[in-house]
Parts: sequence; C-alpha cells; structure tokens
Amino acid sequence: MPRSSLLEETLEVVVVSSHFRHVGGLFLAILLIGIGYGVGSGQVDIQWPFWPTTTTYSGDAIPFGNVNVGETKTANYTFKITEESETAGTITNIAFPGGYSQWGPFSLVNLPSLPTTLQPGESVTFQVTFSPTAAGSYSATFTITVQGGWPLQTKTQDVDLTGTGVGEGESIPPSDT
Repeated sequence: MPRSSLLEETLEVVVVSSHFRHVGGLFLAILLIGIGYGVGSGQVDIQWPFWPTTTTYSGDAIPFGNVNVGETKTANYTFKITEESETAGTITNIAFPGGYSQWGPFSLVNLPSLPTTLQPGESVTFQVTFSPTAAGSYSATFTITVQGGWPLQTKTQDVDLTGTGVGEGESIPPSDT
C-alpha cells in the first residue's frame, strides 16, 4: 500500500493594492494563484484599473521534489478572491489541458463544484497530488479560469507542477511530513 504525505507548508496568498473609486461601474481584483511554497509567502501586486498590463506573479508553481515510486505526495492549494468593490468572482474551470483532472502522475482532487462563485474575502482550497509510477522527472501545468468585474472579463492563470519519481535503489529517507 502506498504511503501518503501531506505537505505541511501553508500556501498563502497576499494581495497588495491601492484604494480606488470608479463611478458608474465596479472593479474586481481577483487573486490568480500566488503561492509561497517553501520560500515564504507569494505576493501578487495588482494595480488599477482591473487587469493591468503590469501584474507581477510569484510562486505560481508547486515543486513536489523527490517522491518514491508508488507513493503519493499531496499539496493543499488555496485560491482567494479579494476586491475593493464588493463584487464576487466566479471560478469556471480548474483543469489540465483538455479539461482533465489528471495529467500523468499529477492529479487535482477535492475540486469545488464548478462554476463556483466566491464572495469578497472567500477562498477555496483543493489538493494537488504527485504519484509517480516510474523513476524520472515529471512536469505539468494546470489552469484556473475566473470571470468577474464589469464589464465581465475572463482571466486565466497557469500553475506549473514538477516532481521526480525515485525508483528502487534510489530510495529517499522518510520525512516528518
């Protein structure tokens, strides 16, 4: 039976924005996956108006590291909507290319029912797993699609996954996680 381990790092996101006013409409700031994984918190700087051309993302990847073949490593992933105009955002898709929830040894699990609307300050957490079946390096990318704002806009954010399957004779020592 394969062992499972849960990464203990908290994947936390922070949005930094300035105060704004917009007459005749609302602006929505959507945090599109910024994570801190093993290197502190990720940070996303959002400038106004909505969907600026200069948005800086950091921490848009989950590095699983070495995992023994036949074992599973799981990372919690949190997606949060934050805004100044009290407008909700709707997550319409979380998937690998082609709409799949699994891509090679990577899987998206415990996804919310989609579409799902998040009110200001609300977040949703799901898990990403890495279960290598053979030794070697693996990578994949999944995309989160969100709609919101006025006029309605759609934004996508890619999240890169990497991991290495370690085979027989290359066993890695068990960790505390």
